[in-house]
Amino acid sequence: MSIKTRGRAGAVIMLAAATVLPVVTAAPASAAVHRPTITHLSAITGPVAGGQRIVIHGRHFTKGDQVLFGGTRGRRVHILTSRTLTVVAPRHRAGRVDVRIAVKIDRPGTIALLPTYSARTRHDRYTFYAPPTIASVSVSSGPLHGGGTVTIGGRDFRGVSSVRFGAVRATRVHALSTARLVVVVPAHAAGTVNVRVTGRYGTSPANLRDRFSYVAPPSVTAVVAAAGPDVGGSTVTVVGSGFTHVTAVRFGGVLAGAINVLSASWLTVASPRHVAGAAEVRVTTAYGTSAASAADRYQFQPTSRILAWGTDIAGSLGDGLLQDRLVPAEIRGLDGASTVLADPYAGGVELMPDGTVRTWGIGTLRYASTPATVPGLSQVTQIATSGGTHYALRKDGTVWAWGDDQAGELGDGSVRTDGCLCRPRPLAVPGLDHVIQVVGGYLSAYAVRDDGTLWGWGKNQYGSLGVGSSEANVPVPTQLPGLTGVTSVVATIQRGYALTADGSVWSWGCCGAVLGTGVAIGVSPTPAKIVGLPAVTNVTIAGGGAFAFADDGTVYSWGYDAVGNTWDSHPTPVAVPQLKGFTSIASGNGANFGIGPDGRVYAWGDNYYGQLGLGYRSDVPVATPTWVPALDGVTAISTADYWTFAYRPPY
Repeated sequence: MSIKTRGRAGAVIMLAAATVLPVVTAAPASAAVHRPTITHLSAITGPVAGGQRIVIHGRHFTKGDQVLFGGTRGRRVHILTSRTLTVVAPRHRAGRVDVRIAVKIDRPGTIALLPTYSARTRHDRYTFYAPPTIASVSVSSGPLHGGGTVTIGGRDFRGVSSVRFGAVRATRVHALSTARLVVVVPAHAAGTVNVRVTGRYGTSPANLRDRFSYVAPPSVTAVVAAAGPDVGGSTVTVVGSGFTHVTAVRFGGVLAGAINVLSASWLTVASPRHVAGAAEVRVTTAYGTSAASAADRYQFQPTSRILAWGTDIAGSLGDGLLQDRLVPAEIRGLDGASTVLADPYAGGVELMPDGTVRTWGIGTLRYASTPATVPGLSQVTQIATSGGTHYALRKDGTVWAWGDDQAGELGDGSVRTDGCLCRPRPLAVPGLDHVIQVVGGYLSAYAVRDDGTLWGWGKNQYGSLGVGSSEANVPVPTQLPGLTGVTSVVATIQRGYALTADGSVWSWGCCGAVLGTGVAIGVSPTPAKIVGLPAVTNVTIAGGGAFAFADDGTVYSWGYDAVGNTWDSHPTPVAVPQLKGFTSIASGNGANFGIGPDGRVYAWGDNYYGQLGLGYRSDVPVATPTWVPALDGVTAISTADYWTFAYRPPY
């Protein structure tokens, strides 16, 4: 077949017609299936739970194509154009996968000449991340107000957006790594909650290791035995709730010690030193402090103060410091006593208001520079000491003794001369009852019975015990002859003085003028009445004699060196004008202390070791009574060789 036509300029052209073949048309689109290509993913990471909407860019996207994440089909595929589609990521285990476009091959008449999956490229990679997991919370509990810092350990802490305690969001979160967070705990109501971490890839599931307990602060509902001395040291029982993780107990703001938590509702504590008056008992735990209430009151009662000064020989001052003191100072460990005595051997002894006795120094049967309670003693009303031997008068009128027994001073018939500390525990002195006073001399002791008789035992050198015996030692209580109506007795080394109901004073022992009987020299083995002395109300020991106090305020003295350090001898009583109005005097080894008419304490005599408490040492004696300011308020003094104790009553 040919076709004839006319060309330009009238030329005739002959065309040969081609042969026409049939055309196969299977679809209105292109007959070939092109292999898709991914060039970009809008998101390259997502949670293992899936659900993230992803935009995929590339080429040759066709309707019906599927999107595979690894081997898992994506959801809700929408072909927007041949170059753009969207898909929702499926649930998948953690890890990196390739995103592949799968061409649907079941279209009628399609000739599939190419592979059905998009090629793998670096642009199709997608990583599934697990949500956070909490493995530990460094602190498992805290107060309702929050504020504490906790460290949360675990894994997959990526892109952390919040940390919640229960339903409450923490406001301060610091990510240290994908395995560690530091969080400030928010406030919350009481109870146990789960701590949940929310990150870029989800929220941590609750587990047993993410729990945090909010604990209410403690409360005090009762204080048992709600009163005690202001010097502290009393065991106080506190009742309430929330006593867990107790960190402190305070009485009116003062920290207490020796806390013993017995249960969540019961604890005991040692009361602190505090000014007298009412104080709130507040318990502090890791979860807060108990609120003040009427039920938490404790009453501090005023108690005595004990002052000490002088030379500390082996703990004789009782403060545990082993240091001399030139000025009287309050010894806190000794406070609260009703009586304190200086032991001539080295140390002291004190009677407590509850009827117990404490000792310190060498004379305690053990070296102790602070007080220790004597075991086995109760209901004691009076104490005495005799140079390493101590005595206690009990409420039932019996006398108990313990310590040295160098001259029979234990009163049980024994005498030990080997220097032993022979009795560590107090025992009753046999044959003594109905006693109203017990005093110690030096290696000797005396007891006044309620029938007015006087009994002595111990060292009897030169017949100085006054029992009329020539024996060197009298190891059992023996009545002093010729004395009746005795109301009190005082004694020291080798001599003693008794005051009778008629106001007269009797003396015995060694030697001469110190006895006040008018004899310049010699020994009196039995009591003799001191003549030339009016009726007196009290008698005390002086360093070289004695003092007696009359009702009109006159103070009498005999022996040596009453005042002035002249060493004048007075074998009979003479009035001492410088001491007019003094109410009591304590003397020891040349040092004297007296309470004057103005209530102040005055000191005079030897001060070589600073024993007068005036703040200095001097080899020149203090000739006249000198006020000791540090002793204002003191009502009783007991002095030994080089150390002294003073009692200041409750204020």
